[in-house]
Amino acid sequence: MKTALQATSLAIMIIVVLGITLFAVSPVRPELFKPDAIQPLTGVYAPQLSLDQANLVDVGAEGPEAVAIDQQGHLYTGLANGDIVKVAHPDLAVTILANTGGRPLGLTFDTQQRLLIADAVTGLLRLESDGTITTLINSQQNPNFGFLDDVAVSEDGVIWVTQASQRFPFGEHIRDFFEASMTGRLLRYDPISEEVLVAMDGLFFANGVTLSPNEDFLLINETGKARILRYWLRGEQLGQSEVFIDSLPALPDNIRADPQSGYWVALVSLRTPELSQLYNSPTLLRILGALPPKWVEPPQHYGLIARIDERGRVVETRHSANKLTLLTSVIRRDQQLIIGSLTGNELAIVDLNE
Repeated sequence: MKTALQATSLAIMIIVVLGITLFAVSPVRPELFKPDAIQPLTGVYAPQLSLDQANLVDVGAEGPEAVAIDQQGHLYTGLANGDIVKVAHPDLAVTILANTGGRPLGLTFDTQQRLLIADAVTGLLRLESDGTITTLINSQQNPNFGFLDDVAVSEDGVIWVTQASQRFPFGEHIRDFFEASMTGRLLRYDPISEEVLVAMDGLFFANGVTLSPNEDFLLINETGKARILRYWLRGEQLGQSEVFIDSLPALPDNIRADPQSGYWVALVSLRTPELSQLYNSPTLLRILGALPPKWVEPPQHYGLIARIDERGRVVETRHSANKLTLLTSVIRRDQQLIIGSLTGNELAIVDLNE
């Protein structure tokens, strides 16, 4: 009995010392945050339409996070190894065009049909027609503009970029969710003056961004708060922002306008009661923030995309319980949806006519 008590006491002491040590070395400094109630997968969010019939296109490496489409219908995506690849239409041949030396995330074409890349490591980049890469915002030389996430371009050439976090780099983004310090921003880059201005700040992990069809506003996914914001570019509310839709059942990643109507949103991970409850314990969040990020990533994976109308109402959702998971982007090409993911090796193509 004495030996058992001694062993128990030793175990408790080790746990206490380990907890104190982790608390002391943790880079996370949790802020007060009270998330809203988690929306269940019922009503419009119920799993009625499936993504499991999708055709998969192997792009050669992990993580086709975002997708852009050129005027000929060819697909472009960036991979975890830094490659920018083109998937030809209609034969689906995959070609490596360049390597950013970082982690390409958001992609879009500018007014001259050059591919813009929001790279989480290297900055805002432009892929030239000769295959070379021009750096527009150098995140490595200016850490204030690190962890760029997505990009949109106005007809006047102005480039809008989201910055997910000023506190933690890509690969450590789970720590940003533990800390809830809300250092995400919306940036405005003028390619003529090369000036970067902060349009919005105080965002909880600023993620996908897209323009409305007539460019009177931007929509920005605020992943940490499971909501989408609207930032006005014209009219009496110029420069002001408001909530477009909130209380989403999962965390929104990228967003793109549907050429016919509304917007498509990829929801990367279902919200969990466990993380919501952790916000009541900043001490535990700080300790968890000291652990390797891969040890504390949410285990639940689920595939979910949604179409939202012009008034901010969800009108359609499509689900996959296991075939497609960690979905990060969805964009429409004619009667197809092209879907990217954080960790898969494939782009998914869903035929809307089926």
